[in-house]
This record gives sequence, structure tokens and C-alpha cells, in this order.
Amino acid sequence: MYSWKSFLRVGLKVRGANFNVLIDELKKQNIRFKAQRVTDTELNIETTENNLPVLFDLLKNKCYNYSITYKSEIGLPKILGVVIGLVFCLIVLLVLSNFCLGVQINTDDTELSQKIQSVLAENSWGSGKSWGSLDFDEIELNLLTHVEELSMVNVSRFGAFLIVNVNEGTLPDELNPTEENTQGIFASANGVVSRIFVASGTALVKVGDTVSFGQMLVAPYRETAEGEQIPTIVKADVYLYLWDSETVEFCENTYEFSRTGNFVVSRDVVFAGNVLKSESANVNFEHYETETLTYNISNILPLKMVCTYYFETTAVPVKKEFSAEEDSLIYEAKQKLLQKVDETQILDERYTISQIGEIYYVTYYTKREIKV
Repeated sequence: MYSWKSFLRVGLKVRGANFNVLIDELKKQNIRFKAQRVTDTELNIETTENNLPVLFDLLKNKCYNYSITYKSEIGLPKILGVVIGLVFCLIVLLVLSNFCLGVQINTDDTELSQKIQSVLAENSWGSGKSWGSLDFDEIELNLLTHVEELSMVNVSRFGAFLIVNVNEGTLPDELNPTEENTQGIFASANGVVSRIFVASGTALVKVGDTVSFGQMLVAPYRETAEGEQIPTIVKADVYLYLWDSETVEFCENTYEFSRTGNFVVSRDVVFAGNVLKSESANVNFEHYETETLTYNISNILPLKMVCTYYFETTAVPVKKEFSAEEDSLIYEAKQKLLQKVDETQILDERYTISQIGEIYYVTYYTKREIKV
């Protein structure tokens, strides 16, 4: 444990020879010090007062002459000053963290921003207000009710600031729906909301929300400040990010089947698609592969011989290193996925590799955006 003497610095002038031995001994004794060689026979040492008893004994035992050149308490006030400053700053931060220091409205529309600021000012929601007195849901509902240009509002806290994210009520022309919707908008897949534009109706989700298939995203009503739901036609567009995936499996210890050379054949004589004669093969193989070949018996008549060959196979153990097959497995998983995903729609792609027992699983993922 440090005492107040740990902060008092003392300077000594040491006279003698072979100062390397002295310095090594100081290090062995775990004495914290600074040393400056003046001449071959003179050394200046600075340490703290709590180290003096051990240092004096060492100097006497080694027959060094020494004298104290100065004592300074400058270290203690500095440290106390730093500690007091840190404590003061901490107290200020703790106090300020309980209060809102400002409002940030994320919109480029100056007129809209002024209307939002006016509503916030009327209700004293903003600078100087304690966070405990701010109800984000109440602020959002009030803004939607009193600022008609808004279709969606999200209020949150970032550090000491109140953040207001808004969507304007006017849809971009290319996103304007052409059909009247009185039922609402529902998720057509499991995904994450990427964009949402609401001109009429009530958004039940916001950007970044995870939604499930069939979940209502925009409701066919608008809410008043009193909580009353008034039916309305939904005019909105919602976009989702979707992640699709395909997995391939790989085992380093597996079997491949090779032909032994033994085989049997079954033969069918076929005329104009009808079997005239059939000779079935007696297949007694445990494992086998088949091949079917067709031969023309006549160049004039539609007479053919259909032969089915049964080749006996045997299992041969094969050892393959995953590291050698990794790239081809990733490619295989991606190609499987591209069979159901349009490559031009892919926004991001990645893969994961996992292992359970002896089986490796390579899963390829792609990210795309859809309009629900």
C-alpha cells in the first residue's frame, strides 16, 4: 500500500566507483529510482522518501559516500490535483448524464424541422429536461398528431442528446401505390425492415425491426392524440432485407464405390415400343451400378435390343482433407443457392463453416431486398 512518503521525492549525490554494481543492486531490491552519471566517480540518484532506509543501508554496506541534495513534495500536489480534477469531472458528467443537453432532428427539410422544434418547445421537451421526465412514446404520438407532414417518427436518446428520426408523409413518385389498400400491409417473408414510406396509415414497425411472415407492418388507420383509431386507406411501401442460405456437408472419412469387374445383363427385345421378349438378370450383388444401352437389331424394322447392365461395386474407404476441399465446397454451396436467388439482386454475401463430430457444414448466405 502506498503512503504519503511515496509521493516525496529525494535527490542524492553518491561518490564512489563501479556504479554498475550499485545500480544492479538497487534493481534487485525493487527500488524505484532515476540515476544520472555525472563523472566516473559521481552519480546523482532520485527516489522517493519511503525508499531511503533501504537505500541508505545499501550505500553504507557498499562503502559509498552520499549526501542529500534536495527534497521535493511537488509530486503530491500534482497527483492530488489530478485526482480532484477527475473527481470533479466525474461528478459533472454524472449530473449532466441525467439531463438532455440538446435535440437533433434528422431531416433536410428546414420548414419541417422548425415545426418539430415548435412542438417540442411547447411541451418543454428538450434542453435542460431530465431524461426521467421524457416519455418517448408520448413525444412520437404528439409529433404525428400535430405535424401533418410526418408519416413516421422515432425518438431515441444518443448520449446527452434527444434524437428525432422522421419520415415525411409524401411518397416518392416511383413508390406511390396505384391500388387502394384498406387491409394493411403484411410481411411476405421473414426479414428486417430496410425502408418504409408511409403517406397514409400507421406504421407498426420501423427501420431495423425484424419481422415474421404474415406480420402486419402498416395498419389501415391513423391514431389521434386521444388514442382513437380512425380507418383510412393505406398508402405505403415497405422493403425488407432477406437472408437466404444453402448448406453442403463434408466428411473427411468417407467411402467411394468402385466396380469389381463382375456384372450381369438383362435383355429386352422391343418392336415399335412393345416388348417382344424379355430376359431378366439374376442380380445377387449387395452394391451395384446400372447402365442401359439400346442397340438396333434391324436397319429396316423398328426392332431394338435394350440391355441393362448391373455392375457389382465395392466400398473403398477414402480420406480427404477438408482444407483441400474447402474452396470447392464453398463454390458448391453458392451454386445451390443461386438456383433459387437471382444473382443480380444480391446486396451482400458471406459463408460460415462449422463442424459437428466428423461432419463439416459449409453454409453460404446472400442478402437481398424485396418490396412486400
